[in-house]
Amino acid sequence: MESELSNRKLKNWLIILGVWVFAAIVFSTFTFLQESITSQPSPYWRYLSWQTSSCLTWFLLTPLVIQIVSRFPLERKNLGRNFLIYLVCGLLLIVIHTVSDALFLPSLGFHPQMKLESFTKAFRFFLVWYFVWNLLIYIAVLGVTFGFNYYRKFNERELRTTQLEATLAKTRLQALKNQIHPHFLFNTHNSIIELIHSDAETAEKMLTNLSDLLRLALENTDVEEVTLKQELEFSNKYLEIEQIRFEERLKVKLEIDPNTLDAIVPNMILQPLIENALKHGIAPLLEGGTIEVRSEKKDGTLYLTVADNGVGIKAEEISQINYGIGLANIQERLKFLYNGNHNFEIKQNGKKGFLVKLSIPFQRADYSAEKTEVLFD
Repeated sequence: MESELSNRKLKNWLIILGVWVFAAIVFSTFTFLQESITSQPSPYWRYLSWQTSSCLTWFLLTPLVIQIVSRFPLERKNLGRNFLIYLVCGLLLIVIHTVSDALFLPSLGFHPQMKLESFTKAFRFFLVWYFVWNLLIYIAVLGVTFGFNYYRKFNERELRTTQLEATLAKTRLQALKNQIHPHFLFNTHNSIIELIHSDAETAEKMLTNLSDLLRLALENTDVEEVTLKQELEFSNKYLEIEQIRFEERLKVKLEIDPNTLDAIVPNMILQPLIENALKHGIAPLLEGGTIEVRSEKKDGTLYLTVADNGVGIKAEEISQINYGIGLANIQERLKFLYNGNHNFEIKQNGKKGFLVKLSIPFQRADYSAEKTEVLFD
């Protein structure tokens, strides 16, 4: 893989070198023909040597232009500052190119009638006469770099979209299995049967919640992203069922910032985290425990947290956690959706329990979300 990447970079730079060599030939031919009309031209090979020297200097400066564009993209929030940086860097690169011309072109016999014997005289000549030309070349290199970057990013987005669509079809059913495990359905089913005769009202409520949960899951099977409000509605149905099963052993606390309710989040992102906290943190304890779900918006980022005060794990063992199918699925989905512009971490929740924290770019849905009903205090 590394060798393939190196070969690709070498190929790209050879193409760029070829473009500059071609430019040198075009500029040489144009200058030669132009001077053939008005005066007695020098031999063609001299024009070619001058333009080749000048274009090769621009070839060596091209990586700097690429770095400038990469480091300071033209984004709306930094447009003025970055435009000024482009201008200053362009002036510096033109000066560097002029120094190169002043050093090498006179030795290549550049127009002897100009009498460019000293470096100072040559520098002044090339700066005055070729400044606008070099500025246009710099702008052209910037434009080509912008175009290439846009094309590359467009292709990357297309590739990620294609990969995501391909994997969605394969993982959709598996995701449902991961997020609503068979053992959960069996346990709920058994609990309903047990409650039918002893507590018909609770059994009916449990069955209704299970029906609503499955309906929400199936309705959003083809949806990759939903609002946080919708995600909380689904998670609340799951928690209602589990609270009936665990009774007093399970307590749930929701701290949801109302300003985050219309934020766009991955579909079914919270339920696997809540189930993981319940299964591995709360269920092993006879006295049970509390699961906390929090949301917060800060500096254009949405923070989601699922914490429990269950059995937990030692701090030194956190890095050795073997991500199960559910957590691995979450990691993969986040990678596809946000291309690394996210954070997902698991750590101790104080002295006891787990804390899973997820941060993604805050994106608001097109409509205003109504206030979500918080079912648990």
